[in-house]
Amino acid sequence: MKLISLEEHWCPRELYEAPASPGYQSIQAVKRMRSPQEFQKITAAISDLDPDRIALMDQNNVDMQIVSLCAANMELLDQPLAQHYARLANDLLLTRIQKYPERFRGWAALPTVNPITAAEELKRCMETGYFVGAMINGHINGHYLDEPQFEPLLTMAEKLDAPIYIHPAVPPQKVLDAYYQVADPYAKNVLISGGWGWHIETGTHLLKMVVTGVFDRHPQLKIIVGHLGEGIPFFMERLKNATGANLNHCYPYYLQNNVYYTISGFHDPDLFDFVYKKVGVNHLMFSADYPFNPLKQEITYFNSLSLPENERRIVAGLNATKLFKL
Repeated sequence: MKLISLEEHWCPRELYEAPASPGYQSIQAVKRMRSPQEFQKITAAISDLDPDRIALMDQNNVDMQIVSLCAANMELLDQPLAQHYARLANDLLLTRIQKYPERFRGWAALPTVNPITAAEELKRCMETGYFVGAMINGHINGHYLDEPQFEPLLTMAEKLDAPIYIHPAVPPQKVLDAYYQVADPYAKNVLISGGWGWHIETGTHLLKMVVTGVFDRHPQLKIIVGHLGEGIPFFMERLKNATGANLNHCYPYYLQNNVYYTISGFHDPDLFDFVYKKVGVNHLMFSADYPFNPLKQEITYFNSLSLPENERRIVAGLNATKLFKL
């Protein structure tokens, strides 16, 4: 069984060690939440694509990782910095992938604040043959991909058949102020991040793309979201009430045709079974969210799911092989 993992993270030291670098604050936040030993282990794991990572992949029978930039969020940078750091990150990632081309591919980081430049950077990366698409980390300084200014980027992604992975990020400040004013710092962090806010924010981003007609304008555009669909599959029944009055199809049509889902970070077989029934086996793919989730833990969970063996292979790697033309 070929196992391809889609949401696996990496951040070169050039993008997080210096106080002025885009990933510095994120890494410092991780440092505050982890023991010194855990922090050292995580930074070592994300800093390079080296023989140690490959050895861990081999131990867990992972054939390939699709690697994405973490910590250094291009979507929150001003245009000159975003353009500089996105290109730097992509060039550094390319050199790593070229050392181990059978084991890694990459998600391009994009200077999304300037959609035309972002489209050009996506094209540049895809032409290398080592990138499979782009990863967008949440909102773009409070803006979303359904807005008209992002049409050049969506047009390029559709033209290149390059999927866009929308990865969670903390909601915009106005949303934080309206919904997440909680006095206890730990409780607030749970609400705005992995306990709730990340996922609702990402699901809303995706649904905005659906309801505003992005997929009618770009019928071949492919979007990927993680975490079993960021809550959206659980609302498909309600969304059926929208019968297509403003679109060519009802809303769930796009969620079942233009969108692909990874299983990252959820360990409940009942939730997996629900999403499996709603979106179908051909739109589900494996992810581990390494190094923030232990690789062995994620694979043990995946292997425990009650899937027929032929469908396990589809989720494990065949869908990714087809989608990314591997």
